[in-house]
Amino acid sequence: MRVDETRAAGPFWRRLLWLVALWLAGVGTVGVVALLIRTWLLGG
Repeated sequence: MRVDETRAAGPFWRRLLWLVALWLAGVGTVGVVALLIRTWLLGG
């Protein structure tokens, strides 16, 4: 039964890691864009 459990948990953990990675990438992108806009507004 443990083998079946690990098989079932494998895709779940992979999806979770992918979601976390995509979320971090999205937050990072938003942060960079926000910094660019902030520096552009302050500089302009």
